Amino acid sequence: MARKEGLQNELEKYQKEFASKGDGDLPPGSPGSRLGELVLVFNDGLAPYKREHSVAMVDPGTGRLLRISLPYYQERRPQVAAARLTVGDAGAATEVVENINAVALADLDAQMPMIAARSLARVIAKKKMEDSAARDSPIAGALLNVAAVLTEEADTRSWNTLPYNIQLVRMPLAPGHYPLKLELMDDGHRVVATPQLGDIVIRAEHKTFVSYYWSASSPIGGH
Repeated sequence: MARKEGLQNELEKYQKEFASKGDGDLPPGSPGSRLGELVLVFNDGLAPYKREHSVAMVDPGTGRLLRISLPYYQERRPQVAAARLTVGDAGAATEVVENINAVALADLDAQMPMIAARSLARVIAKKKMEDSAARDSPIAGALLNVAAVLTEEADTRSWNTLPYNIQLVRMPLAPGHYPLKLELMDDGHRVVATPQLGDIVIRAEHKTFVSYYWSASSPIGGH
């Protein structure tokens, strides 16, 4: 940044402090660097699917049914654990930079006390309506009870197409034309798929991004 802004004194200070030798120490893909950088963003699997868990019980005072429904996440663990990118003679494996699955589970866990309180409040409100209707007509109270039980549902809305996790690999490369090879590996480091990514052109001072999405619900190798 000092070089880009023309701050020569600061540049010399940083070069001395960090034992920099000059342009060769610039980060790949940055202005002034002789190297480019390839960045692969690998979206692995699918985020957890939100489902509903319901508990029904009988009110001992009235004999009517009570039902409480709460959401929970069902994990969809992907078959692929990591990807290995090979470019020419260089190769590197991806690393997880964001665990969407863990974020979703933690977020729901943090919200659960409020969700449970709202669900209980709905049940209490419906019961008051049933009691009021039952004083005028037992049949009406019974019908409202049936309707309350059938309509009690948890909020299961969620973003189902997000990946299970996001992985990344960065490779410094000299300018040129390269074929890309991607190998998807399971937990035992066994290759389960080798999707075709084609070729890539790397330019000095530039970052080149490649994105690949492998879904656990699609055929192996599908985008």
